[in-house]
Amino acid sequence: MASTGYRAVRLAGALAMLAALGLSGCATLSEEECLAADWHTIGYEDGLSGQPANRITKHREACADHGVKVDLAAYNAGRAEGLKTYCQPHNGYRLGLNGSSYRGVCPTELADEFAYAYNYGRQIHDVQSDVNSEEREIDRLHDAYHATEDDILQKETLLVSPGLTPEERIALLADIKHLNDEKRDIEADIAYRQQRLDELAGHLNDLRARSPY
Repeated sequence: MASTGYRAVRLAGALAMLAALGLSGCATLSEEECLAADWHTIGYEDGLSGQPANRITKHREACADHGVKVDLAAYNAGRAEGLKTYCQPHNGYRLGLNGSSYRGVCPTELADEFAYAYNYGRQIHDVQSDVNSEEREIDRLHDAYHATEDDILQKETLLVSPGLTPEERIALLADIKHLNDEKRDIEADIAYRQQRLDELAGHLNDLRARSPY
């Protein structure tokens, strides 16, 4: 039986191969791969990377151009073995944590535990995304706050400049009032966002602390 470390290496390799194929947008298998195909291994790697059952259709189409037929029995047997590793809860948790998609490929006897682990990891991923979003928004608001302060300072400097008409002074005072109102609104928004960020961070820490994975 393969060790856990070996299975992890195979899983990482299969996922890397899958990413390369997806980026290329080409046939799933080249002519050389079709001619030398080990359908059990191909099925195993597809199962290991969580490919749906209709993946074999793409292989069939790719190899038909080269006169090669798929060994469906060998492919399905290999894919079933690969899915046994893919559908372990720790892998479901990892996929959810990374925000990866799940295509509902796990067999009935493994599906419930896998889905629970996946959803738990995905919940952490989603809360972390919300935390990151709030942090970015708070940074943006702080920048806006400082920019507004600079605008107020500039207009207050202009206000005491000699030679201004009464109308110009009135306009500057109105601008300064408007900018101060904006600054108070930004302050309130920062306070609200910070409270929400603290709540999300607490929830995230709690989820991580209670994780069985």
